Amino acid sequence: MFKNFACVLALALSATAATAVSAATIALDKQGSSVFGSNGSTAVQITSGADPVVSPTWVAAGAFALKGDLDGKPGAELFDAFCLDIGTWLRLPSLYTVTGSPFASDPLTALQKSNIGKLFNTAYSTLNLANATQSAGFQLALWEIVNETAGAPFALGSGNFHATGSAAANNFADLLLAGLGGTQTQKYRMTFLQSTDPRIEGGHYSQNLVTVSPVPLPAAGLMLIAGLGGLGLMRRRRG
Repeated sequence: MFKNFACVLALALSATAATAVSAATIALDKQGSSVFGSNGSTAVQITSGADPVVSPTWVAAGAFALKGDLDGKPGAELFDAFCLDIGTWLRLPSLYTVTGSPFASDPLTALQKSNIGKLFNTAYSTLNLANATQSAGFQLALWEIVNETAGAPFALGSGNFHATGSAAANNFADLLLAGLGGTQTQKYRMTFLQSTDPRIEGGHYSQNLVTVSPVPLPAAGLMLIAGLGGLGLMRRRRG
């Protein structure tokens, strides 16, 4: 019986393997008059010693409310996305490429990608994007992961990258960063969006972004859970 269980488990795990990411070029735009839509945002001053463009500058931090044909089917999807690029501005409408190897202009390391995934998996499912402190704090946490050259432990108040102007957003970001090694409440599939608009020579026109979608439990996994539940019920009846 345990061998059969192992086979079913192996099938369930194989069904969770990530699918290949499309490399199609898509057009992105904001959902409404504001790039943030109904999402909250907060003005913060950011500084990055590694990037002379940011020395320092005031920006609006928060989740972007965007639309674009991410799935390749007719019609645009509405989705939230976050900036992973402090070297330029979000300029919409613009052209983007969906990529699994972010980014050609400033590549992310494997550790950075891992920490970005941990941030979404530990905090995003309970995030209230309509709350300006939480929306901006999550964006600040992402910027800290990508731009802090010293690496963990992360802190918005010090290091190569830091932010000022909103103590509430900073404190929330630091709380999220401190929880990177905590319980992952939901698994998310990350989609990286790389600006490929040719309107700026020798660079990219708009900010590079990340968006996510929840990874559902596959059918094989649901069958496994149902099977485990059924066996448990049978054992209780026999007892």
